[in-house]
Amino acid sequence: MTFLAALEERYPATAYAVLPEVANATGHAASRTADALVVGFWPSRGMEIEGFEVKSARSDWLRELKDPSKAEVFYRFCAKWWMVETTPDIIKPDELPPKWGLLRLTNGKLKTLVKAAPLTPETPKRAFWTSLIRSTVRRYGEKGKNDDA
Repeated sequence: MTFLAALEERYPATAYAVLPEVANATGHAASRTADALVVGFWPSRGMEIEGFEVKSARSDWLRELKDPSKAEVFYRFCAKWWMVETTPDIIKPDELPPKWGLLRLTNGKLKTLVKAAPLTPETPKRAFWTSLIRSTVRRYGEKGKNDDA
């Protein structure tokens, strides 16, 4: 099972939109991409945005630590921020920035290693909202074509 399938299992389509490869804006303004964002639909579940970055190599994780600007573009709008490792020992829990969570993809399931702490997200800017809408249309289709997904 892929990361995306595991994310969809963790966040069912009846309550969440799972959006892979979301840019921080549309058009020429787009400069960064998050591996996935999940948007909650219901007030009872917080109507929150959670962000996910997948790391499949230790070297990729170390680059992320050296340049936090990639995560910051999305992190600031999220209620939780998660790093996902695809094999053990890519990310050492004590290396995580404060409040970041750590998941491991194992046998098609996402296992929580470090729980993400709640964040206080900023109100997203128009460029970010339009990117979320565009990602939603790309993922779920225009005019409800994939309502049963």
